[in-house]
Amino acid sequence: MSTCDSWLTLSASSVAGYSERTRVNAQESHLTVYFYDARYHQTSGMRLTQKYSRAFVPLCVNVGQQKQQAQEILRAIKALSSVQNRSSFVLNIAGNGISRFDKKMTQCELNAYVYECLREVEKELQEPWEIRSGGQTGADWAGLVAGCALGKPVLGYFPKGFLQRDEKLKDIEQNVNDLKVRLEEHVRSLNLLGKNSVGSPKM
Repeated sequence: MSTCDSWLTLSASSVAGYSERTRVNAQESHLTVYFYDARYHQTSGMRLTQKYSRAFVPLCVNVGQQKQQAQEILRAIKALSSVQNRSSFVLNIAGNGISRFDKKMTQCELNAYVYECLREVEKELQEPWEIRSGGQTGADWAGLVAGCALGKPVLGYFPKGFLQRDEKLKDIEQNVNDLKVRLEEHVRSLNLLGKNSVGSPKM
């Protein structure tokens, strides 16, 4: 059994395409945090995610700004403190696919970046919380890795067929067991980094 198995759930929409899982992930969360590359601001994916989100925080990936960005997330969570009848705060991690970060940041480096932001949130957030994402390469995947590394309940809700769009923009059906193995490898990569700096072996 993977060390992530006790808090990780991977499932897929019964509806083909990416829009439906975007809608479900955004609407089933209290807050969506959208990590993007500065070259790809206001994409159609970003606009769609914002449209469906209850609350939305866009964050431009900028190495060295993780602590400040964690404070933006915490302020947004605090602003939602009046939400009633929640046993756990649900944070949806979304954003650009890894192809958008081409030649600027590897998947493992983005994993570390998102982890560092969420680790700072974990230090200060005084309530149970969990993570969900759409499971795509890039920011979505980094959210899953960071959640597993933090030991939070994590839900990856994928498009039908567990589709992932790779760095060449090719849609590939994935196997759940293979996804779990890859997540475990990326969590271990964070451990090797000491979980305190962006930069990692290319994976």
